[in-house]
Amino acid sequence: MARQRKTMDGNTATAHVSYAFTDVAAIYPITPSSPMADETDKYAAANKKNLFGREVQVTEMQSEAGAAGAVHGSLAAGALTTTYTASQGLLLMIPNMYKIAGEFLPSVIHCSARSLSTHALCIFGDHSDVYACRQTGYAMLCSNSPQEAMDLGAVAHLAAIKGRVPFLHFFDGFRTSHEIQKIEVWDYKDLADMLDWDAVDAFRRRSLNPEHPVSVARPGGEQTEYPPIGAVCPKSVDRRPFFRYSGVERGEGHEGGAAHRPGLRRGVGCDQRPRPHRRGEGSGRPAVAGRRPHGLGGGVDHN
Repeated sequence: MARQRKTMDGNTATAHVSYAFTDVAAIYPITPSSPMADETDKYAAANKKNLFGREVQVTEMQSEAGAAGAVHGSLAAGALTTTYTASQGLLLMIPNMYKIAGEFLPSVIHCSARSLSTHALCIFGDHSDVYACRQTGYAMLCSNSPQEAMDLGAVAHLAAIKGRVPFLHFFDGFRTSHEIQKIEVWDYKDLADMLDWDAVDAFRRRSLNPEHPVSVARPGGEQTEYPPIGAVCPKSVDRRPFFRYSGVERGEGHEGGAAHRPGLRRGVGCDQRPRPHRRGEGSGRPAVAGRRPHGLGGGVDHN
């Protein structure tokens, strides 16, 4: 079916598409992302229905840190939850972003990227806020126009739900967030056809329920924390729909298919196989159990 064309800016396009996949929106206003939360609140006040046949519950918190905490708790309770932020607001969400990514919760953060305030308050657009979140475990999608904000906003939600990987969808603050274009708008019926409803049901079944208690986020030490991390990292790559890293899943291009070994996370500077320090090597200091060569990261060596 041909998509209807409407005139809107990037923030409105993102709010339109995110509303479809959202049960709860935990918000706190910050320039230039505030119109996304504002539009979401307007849709809910007008009794607009999402893909699940109900209005989005919009909750304004005391800060972006509180919004991120509400997102984490709401996701754990089985509600698909979205938030909108920028600049310092995104930085306040980083602690919860680690937890959300580590627990494979399908969250999406929509960010109108803006410069961080350092020696002075600055509202010019750059990606310093987004770059500060690269290590959190969130997948990232960048839109370059209101049309891409509409389309990739949908991709972020669809991929997060199907792949159990949270997404940070961002675009240039002011330049894209407030740029007005005539774009093709997604009809909610088409989005419903693309949604993996089995994945939605599985997500809700995994939610915390006092009638079926489970233990989550247990304390972890050296022997209990790092082996699971190494075991799930290759699997998390396989879970990402639409984004396959050629060869990484099969270990091609790495000696001995090392990308699949527990405890090894490939990245910058990881161009050789880790090995434990031996007595008499390097500085002559005695070997330290579980220590890796400099530059290959910490943790337990499983070779």
